[in-house]
Amino acid sequence: MKLVFADGVPERFVELPRRAQLVAQQKLDLILTQPRMYPVRSRGVLRGQRYFYLEPYLF
Repeated sequence: MKLVFADGVPERFVELPRRAQLVAQQKLDLILTQPRMYPVRSRGVLRGQRYFYLEPYLF
């Protein structure tokens, strides 16, 4: 599986609280190894993309 970030995402990621960064990194690692654990968008521009919530953030 390939992980793609939009322009500006790495810069915004650095601005997140450290705890949110660590949890998001763990979940992103899981998406790469176990993608079926995460839902796929069924509508909209990002249809077919996987996502997860990390309140109050959406990845």
